[in-house]
Amino acid sequence: MKSIAIAVITTLTLALNACSQGDVGKTASEKKVGVTMKWITDHVFMRPESALYDRERDMIYVSNINGAPIEKDGNGFISRVRTDGTVADLKWVEGLNAPKGMALAGGKLYVTDVDRLVEIDIASGKIANAWDLKGIFLNDITADSAGALYISDNMANLIHRFDDGEARVWCAQGLGGPNGLLAEKSRLLVASLGEGVVKTVPWPDGPAADWVKLEVGLDGIEPVGDGGYLVSVFDGAVYYISSAGVPQKILDTRPKNMQSADIGYIPQLRLLLVPTFGDNRLAAYEVTIQ
Repeated sequence: MKSIAIAVITTLTLALNACSQGDVGKTASEKKVGVTMKWITDHVFMRPESALYDRERDMIYVSNINGAPIEKDGNGFISRVRTDGTVADLKWVEGLNAPKGMALAGGKLYVTDVDRLVEIDIASGKIANAWDLKGIFLNDITADSAGALYISDNMANLIHRFDDGEARVWCAQGLGGPNGLLAEKSRLLVASLGEGVVKTVPWPDGPAADWVKLEVGLDGIEPVGDGGYLVSVFDGAVYYISSAGVPQKILDTRPKNMQSADIGYIPQLRLLLVPTFGDNRLAAYEVTIQ
């Protein structure tokens, strides 16, 4: 996701995949990570900010800001895209403002929408609930194993926790402008927009600690199944980080003026999903790790 300052640009990038059994035991320096574009849509989206794969329904959700990233204009919407890149429903859910991060929990789709959290009923494609979190610039969202939601507010420099209809400030120190979030068994991973560091916040509530230094402008973070992660930089770079915390830059599209927003990942297809924001497309890359 991104802050207001950078949220008006384009996005585009990469992908990465789960390793084979032959990769087990290799160090990050020994692994060869490659990316190949599999498909890219037409310019049909309207500032697509985030992509999320729903395995149960075999569908990709794409959030469209369709306006200014902090504007409460009612123009935002969610699209549905098939895994071959065809658009199933461009405006599947309408009536949002500037939707960004998305997460699945309890059979519902949750979306951050400027300062509120929105619950979408997937069966009907309708907004079921909305809660004012009194945030400044809500961005990414992730769910833990119990279904509690964690939501980054990078302008307020804090993370909210939402559970049973109630929200509270969960972590507010050492975050460096939190953007992408990933809940794991023992910790929450945080991609810091302002500091360019992937941070760890151990359960139950921290404190936050620096893990891997990359570069300013971090956006999405996704696991790839071998203990490593994909991390996007909004202005057009993607890194692979090994389980040991060793980073490799595996894609850089900045010479083409193509950015990388909040990425998604489809493990069984080894596809990284990249919303191209101002370029108004969704790109999919197959990733190989040897």
